[in-house]
Parts: sequence; structure tokens; C-alpha cells
Amino acid sequence: AIIAAIIAVALLGHSGGGGTPKPTPTTSRATPTAVSFDRNAYVGRPYAEVAAALTAKGLVPKRQTVSNASAPDTVVDIGNGPFQHNDVVTVTVSTGPAATQTAVGNGTPGEKGPGGKDHKKGKD
Repeated sequence: AIIAAIIAVALLGHSGGGGTPKPTPTTSRATPTAVSFDRNAYVGRPYAEVAAALTAKGLVPKRQTVSNASAPDTVVDIGNGPFQHNDVVTVTVSTGPAATQTAVGNGTPGEKGPGGKDHKKGKD
């Protein structure tokens, strides 16, 4: 019985190809890191400030512009989360109110109206 036990231990010890068990390979992936922030805290602030704050949190700001009543270069909206480290965040920035266009050919001297006619008085 003792000899059988010695043989069993010897066989078990050598069955791993040298007696040292090999580690099982594992694939490790970095778990994405969630990044959270209060969107409302950024609305109304200058784009440069918001971009710096998002970058400091590990996010990538992407500027998108829109014409509205807010002051130029002011953040008016920011993308919805959830976000993870290195995600792109769309930051909508005001270009200011839309410029009002004047009608073509409003009779200003020297201005050409429809059909290329000069609207100066006395010239037709």
C-alpha cells in the first residue's frame, strides 16, 4: 500500500510535464471607467472652460455650433451620457443670433436690384 501511494504521488507530480503546474492564461481587459458630470453646470459657460473641464475628466470635447440668442462662444447644450474615459462629448456652442438679411434691391443708390438694374434715381 505504501509503494502504491508513492507511485501515485510520483505519477501525479510528473503528469503536469515537469511537476510545476502551468498558469492558465487569462485575457484581461481594462474595465471602462465611467465619467459623470452635471450637464447643467456647463450650460451658459464659455466653450474654452467647458472643453478644459471635460478634458480634465478624461473626455474628448467636440465643438458643434448653432445660431441662437445666446452670446457667441457660450455653451448651449452638451451631449447626454453615460460617458466613459476617452469618449467624445458633443458640446453645442452659440455663434450668436442669426444676422438679419436685407432684401436685395431695396433701392439703395448703387445697389443692383433684380435683373441687374441700377436703382439710382433717374436711371432706368
